[in-house]
Amino acid sequence: MCDEEHIDLIFVDLLMMTQYVDPRSHIPAVVDLHDSMTHLATRMFRSERGWRKRLSAYGLLWSVRRLEKALGKVFSLIVTNSSVDEQVLKRLSPALRTLTIPNGVDTDFFSPDSTAVEADKLVFTGVMGYAPNEDAAVHFAEDVFPLIREKRPNARFWIVGSEPSERVKALGKRPGIAVAGNVADIRPYVRSAQLFVCPLRVGSGVKNKILAAMAMEKAIVATPLSIDGLAVADNRELLLAQDPQSFAERVVRLLIDHDEVRRLGSNGLACVRSKYSWGAMGNSLDNAIRSVATSAAQRAAK
Repeated sequence: MCDEEHIDLIFVDLLMMTQYVDPRSHIPAVVDLHDSMTHLATRMFRSERGWRKRLSAYGLLWSVRRLEKALGKVFSLIVTNSSVDEQVLKRLSPALRTLTIPNGVDTDFFSPDSTAVEADKLVFTGVMGYAPNEDAAVHFAEDVFPLIREKRPNARFWIVGSEPSERVKALGKRPGIAVAGNVADIRPYVRSAQLFVCPLRVGSGVKNKILAAMAMEKAIVATPLSIDGLAVADNRELLLAQDPQSFAERVVRLLIDHDEVRRLGSNGLACVRSKYSWGAMGNSLDNAIRSVATSAAQRAAK
């Protein structure tokens, strides 16, 4: 099809699709990995404790490392969502031509509004069949939320997102926890929450959930891993916490301090509007693709 249609450039989305580009083709190709799977698999391997899961994680790591290291043989440009992932790829193969274009958010769609906030309501969003999100939801429900309820007995934790696993569904039986599952629109759940929490312990790449919550002017408590690749800082756009006790303390602090909630929400909204709008990110990607296509055309003309 590429030969018959005189294709100028091939744009590939995600590592799994790179296998379909013929390395013998002279058509320039760009791949948007979003996240480095080597980075993700390394974190999974390090976090696993059982030998069977560690062996499985190592097999994944070996496979994706080999694939990402060889991308330069086929692709003129490799795009990632964060400089952290880009650095991982550069360590695999310094010759790779890489570019970081952070995730963007539709600031018109995800925007603040006048929805009434429900006191002591916490929300976490994401695809709940995805292992890092599942782990985060279970970890927060089992290790963090009980500590919050000791100080705020009326606190409620909403888990919102498609494909909830059986482990996630079971959390809905616990006091104060609701599992919404797949919803047509996550915005009402986020806007009505007093706080957005992001307790991720594994994963990689820029988290759209963080950007969307910031765009809706929500105060956020998150783990340091949750902000990989984002130009945000602890106690400026959000609060960071690593262990269950400190995470619970920061949540309780914000449930009480409404002025601090407004300050963090306002700073987060300003950050998203200036650095992570769809318009700015779209222009960066468009310019990168045009550059690759132009270079290829110039080489072909010689």
